[in-house]
Amino acid sequence: MSDPVPYYQVRALSDFPGYEIDEFGRVFSTKRAARIEIRQHKMKDDYANVILFKDGVRHTKLVHRLVLQTFVGNAPDGYIARHLDGNKNNNVLSNLKWGTPLENIADKTKHGTQTRGSDVVVSKLSKGDVEWIRAYPDVPGKYSKIARRLQVSPKAIKDILTGRTWGHV
Repeated sequence: MSDPVPYYQVRALSDFPGYEIDEFGRVFSTKRAARIEIRQHKMKDDYANVILFKDGVRHTKLVHRLVLQTFVGNAPDGYIARHLDGNKNNNVLSNLKWGTPLENIADKTKHGTQTRGSDVVVSKLSKGDVEWIRAYPDVPGKYSKIARRLQVSPKAIKDILTGRTWGHV
């Protein structure tokens, strides 16, 4: 007697007739006699997507969102998809959950995937600049003087000194 085939969930994509998705994030075309797995592509931000066709129109869809929409339902207003383990390519249903942007940032911080400080593309300051700002003597007009020298706003200096930004340094 052979071992039973493990059971896993497969559901039709309601918005895309002729396609199915399983709980592991694999997308299939059922438009022909044979069920064919759709090739996934990586976007620049490392998320997996698939190309689906509906009424002759091409649609690019994020795999993690398809999994959640199909097995959990549409996202509540203001919610986004979270990867609970921090791996953008782990699109297994048990690793995905709808959540708030703040919950997503907390996940990224917990997993060490949150970009911070000079790793942020638009950052004007370095870790050394922040250390220098914090060591600057407490004198009248401090925020403005530092801001002019580093070509940032006085509010940016205040946010650094109060720990609102660059708190990890």
